Amino acid sequence: MQRLSRSPAVAGRPGLTLLEIAAATAILAILAMAVVPAFSQADEPLRAARGRMAADLSLARRLAVLFNADCTVTTTLTQYELTSPDADVTAALADATHGAPYRVRLGEDSAGSPPTIARVRTAITQTSLTSWTFNAQGGIEGLVESPEVLLRAGAHEQTLTIDYRTGAVTFGPLAAAGSTP
Repeated sequence: MQRLSRSPAVAGRPGLTLLEIAAATAILAILAMAVVPAFSQADEPLRAARGRMAADLSLARRLAVLFNADCTVTTTLTQYELTSPDADVTAALADATHGAPYRVRLGEDSAGSPPTIARVRTAITQTSLTSWTFNAQGGIEGLVESPEVLLRAGAHEQTLTIDYRTGAVTFGPLAAAGSTP
């Protein structure tokens, strides 16, 4: 029976054994398990603000359609507000907030860096906005392009785009702060 031996070209080269590779892989896996939760928790205030704002924009659109009346969204750096000249819409908004104006301050309940509204503008012409109005058809009054809201919290940011025809909200990818044009 013939023994297998290394060829002379391979015998002198340094290399890693299977055991060394397995140990290195195990160490990297343990480090990854420790680091990944820190990254996923870092964008939690942004995710919460994004979800709340999307739900409130949907509410404004539904109330406008339901009561055949306008419902306006007004934004500032740290908050947004839903208002309407219609008494029924105003009453529905007051019911949702126990009589107070429907004003949402971003990051009231978040720890760390609170989210802010970094920018509101139209998607194509890049025109700055501070407010827009949902009409009785569920679209956005007076706009022929979709508004984009850039939310930022700490090292993360994300864009919400509101379709000007339907009022549907879509989310852009989560990005590093300052990387969204």
